[in-house]
Amino acid sequence: MEVTKDNFEHAFTLFQESLPAADFVAIDCEMTGIILDSTTQPSWADIPQQRYQKMVRVASEFSLMQVGVCLFHKRTDGGLIARPFNFFVMPDPKSSVRLVMHASTAHFHAENEMDFNKWIKLGLPFMDSESYEKQAQALLEARASTGGVPDSGSTGEPSRQKVVATKPADVEFVNKAVADVQAWLGVAREEPATSERPSSEEDAHAPESEDSSPPLELPECNSFLRRVLYDALSDTPELLIETRPGSAHNKSKLAVYRMSETQKVAHRAAKRKKRLQDLDARAGFLRVFRALTAAQRPLVGHNLLYDLLFCLRHFHAPLPAGLAELKATLGELLPVIWDTKMLAHAAGCYPDTALGPLHEAARGPVVSDGPTAANVSFALGFERYDGGGQCHEAGYDALMTGVVFAKLRGEGHALDELRNSCFLMRSLYRLDLAADDPLVESGVIIALSCFDPSVKTGALFELLSALPCVASQSARPAVRWIGDTSALVILPAGSCISEDAVAALAAAASTRCGLGAMHVQSYAAWRADVESPPSAPASSEEDARQSTSHPQTTEPACETMAEQSLERSKKRGRARDGTRGETAAAPLAPAAAGEAAGTTTAGTRRSKRLATLQ
Repeated sequence: MEVTKDNFEHAFTLFQESLPAADFVAIDCEMTGIILDSTTQPSWADIPQQRYQKMVRVASEFSLMQVGVCLFHKRTDGGLIARPFNFFVMPDPKSSVRLVMHASTAHFHAENEMDFNKWIKLGLPFMDSESYEKQAQALLEARASTGGVPDSGSTGEPSRQKVVATKPADVEFVNKAVADVQAWLGVAREEPATSERPSSEEDAHAPESEDSSPPLELPECNSFLRRVLYDALSDTPELLIETRPGSAHNKSKLAVYRMSETQKVAHRAAKRKKRLQDLDARAGFLRVFRALTAAQRPLVGHNLLYDLLFCLRHFHAPLPAGLAELKATLGELLPVIWDTKMLAHAAGCYPDTALGPLHEAARGPVVSDGPTAANVSFALGFERYDGGGQCHEAGYDALMTGVVFAKLRGEGHALDELRNSCFLMRSLYRLDLAADDPLVESGVIIALSCFDPSVKTGALFELLSALPCVASQSARPAVRWIGDTSALVILPAGSCISEDAVAALAAAASTRCGLGAMHVQSYAAWRADVESPPSAPASSEEDARQSTSHPQTTEPACETMAEQSLERSKKRGRARDGTRGETAAAPLAPAAAGEAAGTTTAGTRRSKRLATLQ
């Protein structure tokens, strides 16, 4: 179901009714960009906190275009019923949000048939929960009027000197307006009770009673004259005075009601209720996000960390600076999360873990001696994707993600230890939202740094062949390049290397011509160098946006640390010929294929976008 401003209330009603009984909910987001510059590109050198800080900058700079949410309910025959929603979302035109889009992302969406006019004209407004709460609280505490003039029934207003007009033209304007009010009031006092309905939308929220009458609207004027008029009329206890919009942004007008004190109380309550309803309308998609977090159904996404961060940033609150705070927030809002990219990658039996190929596998034919296809049908009114759909439309991608999850779960790949784990592209880690972040590589990792930029992969293999654990196995090490002068090497699974062997390798490197002053370290030692001494953690989202690509590092001498090499290599760029590509060690598990083996950075839907943005 496609959802815009035109049909949101109907769609949201269906969503609310169906959500509580859902078996799980799949989501997908389409953004205006996912790469700011080279400092936010993922690197094998990143530890999870560094990667997170890069992603915070991206999620804080760019916005959302579509949010796909697909509800899956169990059928009695063991299959699933899908209810996909494709929400167009667009910041409210009255908001102060700056809309930023990467040029290549715009081309990407155009190539995938994004309806930009529908997005801009009919996209649902949204705000974060923190902003909503502040505005709601302000409305509950505020007096009924706007424009600098309180309503005349307000209590507790501090005493002040009344403002009077001095210019002849202003005096004439005020005197005439006051005379008009007195004449109107005299007539109103003489008239019998009326049951006439209010004549305007604004009046529709005023309570009807025997003692009330339609308001008198005074001529438009500036804020000074409104204040003078208010002071001139406020001594009349039966009047309630409010400000209403005028014909121009700098012009407003006063509306004068004749009301009892009881009516004034009821009138203010009705005004507050109407403004809260208007706030809910401007909140838009926030209502969907709040319903999701309140229901706390299992949430499923594909390579979904960016989806989570964008949703938190734009629908909840500014992102915290540290991973620990992020994990705590997600644990409260969305306690059960599944990443189908992580599940498929860990399974080790899928040659391509991109969403499209996984979906094709999930929809494949049922065979007697192999996994069965996911059995999914559509609820009545949700058949938009029954014959297929457009990839990179958020609703369809959410549907595909849910179908893939059903397939993986049915095959036993939704392991408990992978619950609340997110896949990290080009990373040695997976992000565990409920615990410490474990390494995903099973082999021993060593770090090579400060070598000559001309060194190719073959030279590294030749050097590493001196290690007994490499020479005795047919599998080659996996090389993860970090710029032009550093690399991480994952030795074949089951390898064992001592500190003496690392020292011997370093000695061998120093004697080889062309390698330069190469440093060889265990991964633990290299990481300790990278992380120490740590800088103060970012205290806010703004700090995170201004941080460097390695916010916890310093620039020590190359003779003692590898990090300076990483920084130098970033400045030189990443261009290299084909012989410097990342190579995979076939026996490694679970990273036997795809990005974790370093062979296909385009192996996910997100990484394809990254390739496009680069």
